[in-house]
Amino acid sequence: MNFEYGYISMDELIKRGWSLQMAKRLYGEPDMTVSSGYKKKKWRFFNRSKIMWLEKSNEFKKAKYSHLDRSNKKVVKELSSESMFAYEFCKSFVLKIKDFDSDILILRALDAYDEVMSRKFGIITPTKDTCWRHEISRDKLLPIIVEYIKCRESNYCYARNYIEMLRVELTKRGAEFSDYNRCLSVLEVVTDLAVFSKYPEIAMHFDDKAFEERCEKLSGLKFCDVDTGMPQ
Repeated sequence: MNFEYGYISMDELIKRGWSLQMAKRLYGEPDMTVSSGYKKKKWRFFNRSKIMWLEKSNEFKKAKYSHLDRSNKKVVKELSSESMFAYEFCKSFVLKIKDFDSDILILRALDAYDEVMSRKFGIITPTKDTCWRHEISRDKLLPIIVEYIKCRESNYCYARNYIEMLRVELTKRGAEFSDYNRCLSVLEVVTDLAVFSKYPEIAMHFDDKAFEERCEKLSGLKFCDVDTGMPQ
């Protein structure tokens, strides 16, 4: 019998919704067992035709549903436990910013804004003699520059993606990440403060009352020192 098409491994069965206990109960002993590798991993192989036949049975469908339900509850429990510490993670997150002069970062941020607007509207400049950056007020430029530094010149996306991953995985399993908005809020303030701590001269050229209000609301928090070194 052709090995590739005639047999199916336990690893493949797990991907199809089986568990080792299900295989033992519904199938019995594997048709072939092979030990290989340094740690002598045991590979179990089962007759593919018999597996396909078993998967059509109601007994298998019930067992699979029960197995997946237990697995899902276990994952939700682990994710929920992890999400309980997410707020502390965000509050103590250390933003690491690439070591460039503020002038360079501002220029890169504004160039990136012009590029985004050019792609959005299909034209390089809004008028003959101006760039897209000249079409918005100075107070709106500061959030753009800070966001660029965080997203493109630091490790901010690591923390943001971690929070998004928790939300997506919990939502996918019918659970709720109750601290999601609270985590994002404190993460934004912590990382904004880190940028202004590293580059105070940026804030001197712009006014951002919204940022000041966010800081006042969270003034009771004890923020960690800013580590501006990038990991090697």
